[in-house]
Amino acid sequence: MKISSQFQDYFLLAKGLYRTGPAHDFSHIERVFSLAFNIGKAEGADLWILGLAALFHDLARDQEAMSKGEIC
Repeated sequence: MKISSQFQDYFLLAKGLYRTGPAHDFSHIERVFSLAFNIGKAEGADLWILGLAALFHDLARDQEAMSKGEIC
């Protein structure tokens, strides 16, 4: 997947922040980013905001799992 230079540092940051989970590993983040970016381009979205949201959308997934339903 070719990443725009404006997102490269954020990809590295996101990759370092996510832990490996059974369904939400970093390849999930890459798929979400790619899909969101393609849809966003077609719809005229702000790709900077959309790209960052896609990269960090699951950041609290570990805390959610550890909370046993307290956080969702």
